[in-house]
Amino acid sequence: MSKPLLAAQNIDFGYGHEKMFNDLTLHIGANDRVGLVGTNGCGKSTLLKILSKTLDISSGEIINNNRMVMSVVDQFVPTELAEQNIYDIILAQLPAELRDDSAYLVDIILKDMGFAEVDFGKNINEISGGQVNLVLMARAMINEPDLLLMDEPSNHLDVEAIVKLEEFFIDHYKNAFLIISHDVELLDKITNKTIFIKDGKAYQYGLAYSAARVEFLAFEDNLKKQRALEEKEIDRLSATAKRLAIWGREHDNEKFARKAKSIEKKIVKLDDAKTETFNKNKYKLDVKTDKLRVKTLLEVQNYQVKTLDGARNLYKIDGFYINNGDRIILFGANGVGKSTFVKNLVAKFGQGFGQDNVVDMRFNPQVSLGYYDQEQEQLDGSKTIFNFLNDLFDLPDLTIQRAILQAGFGYDEMDKKISILSGGEKARILFTKLNLQQPNFIILDEPTNHIDLYGREELIKQLTSSGATLLIIGHDRKFCNIVGNRFFMIERDKLVEIDDAGVFYNSLKGDAPIVSALNTAAEQIAEEQLVNDEDSLLERVLELETLLESDLARKPKHQKPALQKQWQAEISKIYAGLNV
Repeated sequence: MSKPLLAAQNIDFGYGHEKMFNDLTLHIGANDRVGLVGTNGCGKSTLLKILSKTLDISSGEIINNNRMVMSVVDQFVPTELAEQNIYDIILAQLPAELRDDSAYLVDIILKDMGFAEVDFGKNINEISGGQVNLVLMARAMINEPDLLLMDEPSNHLDVEAIVKLEEFFIDHYKNAFLIISHDVELLDKITNKTIFIKDGKAYQYGLAYSAARVEFLAFEDNLKKQRALEEKEIDRLSATAKRLAIWGREHDNEKFARKAKSIEKKIVKLDDAKTETFNKNKYKLDVKTDKLRVKTLLEVQNYQVKTLDGARNLYKIDGFYINNGDRIILFGANGVGKSTFVKNLVAKFGQGFGQDNVVDMRFNPQVSLGYYDQEQEQLDGSKTIFNFLNDLFDLPDLTIQRAILQAGFGYDEMDKKISILSGGEKARILFTKLNLQQPNFIILDEPTNHIDLYGREELIKQLTSSGATLLIIGHDRKFCNIVGNRFFMIERDKLVEIDDAGVFYNSLKGDAPIVSALNTAAEQIAEEQLVNDEDSLLERVLELETLLESDLARKPKHQKPALQKQWQAEISKIYAGLNV
C-alpha cells in the first residue's frame, strides 16, 4: 500500500468536558475523492480544521506526505477580498513571478466553473452567494493542490450551478479531495470513498455515498444483533446467579454461593466488553397536516409575477392550480423569481385578489397555509425557543414543551435565544412550528438547507407519507425526484408544467441555454404538422378547433385557459403556413 497523502491517527478532541472525537483514525490516498458525512453537530467542520492543522488536538497525530500541497476552500469571503474583482482574487494565488505567463489559467478555471468572460471584472460582492462559493473554490484550486478540503461548497448553489460543479470535478479536476456535502447525487457522481463520522469515530468505505451507506447500515445492524445476543447472555447468567445465590442462602450451601459470585464477576466482564452500538439521531423531523376533503386548494390565472417592489416583471402564469395531495416542485435558474412567487402567495393569502372582478389568485376558503422560508426570517431572534412558539399558539405549555423535546432540544435549551442557534437548529424550530400549526397546504422554500443527510431522508419519508399538499422550491435532486409528483419550471418568461424533473436537469447540461431545452407539446406538434401535406394540416386544425370548442363549453372553473391559448396559437401557426 502506498503512503497516504494525509492520515489522522488516534485523534482525541473535545470542547471542555464534551468529547467530540475519541480515538478517531482515517487516511486519504492520492486517488481518493472522499465524501465526509454525518449528522449536524457530529464534528465534520471541526475535523476539517484538524486535518488542515488550524485546530489543536488533545492527543493523536496528523501525518502529511512531505511533498503534498493541501488547499482549503474558505467558507466565507476574507474581509480583505470584499472589494476586489473575482479575476484578481484568483490570480493573486499564483506566485508573483508566474502571474504574467500563467494568467490564462484563471480564464480556464473560471470558464470551467461556468463563468462568462463578462463576469470576470465583477467584484466578489456583486455576485450571487452560489457564485461566491465557486470563486472561493477556484481560488483554492488554481495552484492544483494534491489534496483539496471543502466544507459544503454546494450551499447556496442552484441546480444549474451544482450540475456545473459536478461536470468540473468529473471532467477537469483529477486530484484528491475531501468534501462535506448533504447532496446525495453530487456525492454519488464525484466521490469514490465515503467516511462516516458517528459517535466520535470514523468509518471508511471505498465506495460512493449510496453504496457505502448500504454497507454502513449493514455494519450497524450487525452491531445491534451482536449487542442483543450479548445482552441476552448477560440476562441468562444474571438469572442463574440470582437463583444460585437464593439456593445458597436457603440451603446454607457455600458451593452455590461461590458459584453465584463467580458468575457475577463474569457478568461484569461481559458487560464491560459489550459491543458498542451507535446512538440514535438526536431529532426527528415530523410533518403533521390537517386533512382536507376539497379538490382544488389554489388557482392562479393570468398572473404576472413581479419583483417584490413591483418595479419589474419577472414571468407570466397563464394557468396554474394545486389540487389536494399535489406535491409540486418549482424549478428555475437562480434569480428568475421562484422565491418571489411563493412570497407573493404567502403575502396575499386571505386577501381579496384581482381588480375589476377578475380573480388572478384564489385560495380555497378551507385552506390553512404553512410556510417554511429559506432565509428563516419568520424567526424572532430576540425570543427564546419556548417563548417564540408559545406566543404563536394558544396551546398548553406542556404541549409546546413536548414539541420542542421531540425536535431534539433538551429541557435546558428551551430558554436559549433563537439568535444564537445554528441554521440546522433554526430549521428544526420552523418544522416544529409547522407541526403545531398542522396546515393543510404547505409551501417549502429550500427546506433541505441546513438539514443533514439523515434529516433529509427523514423529511422525505414524512412528506411522502403524510398526504400533505406541497409547493416546494428545492435544489436537492434526490429530494425533488422522490417527493414531487408534479413539476413546473420557469422558462421563456413563463411558468410551464413538465413531465418530470429530468426535463429540467437535462436542460442544464452542455452549452445550450436553458430556454432551448424544452418545447411545449403544442409547439412540437405544430412543427411536425407543418412539414406534412395540406390535408393533414387541415385535419389537425379541425382536431384543435374541436378541442377548443369542447373546452369553452365547460363551466369556467373547469376550463383550461393555458391549453386554449396553446391550441389557438397552433391554429394560427398552421394557417400562417398554409397562407390562409
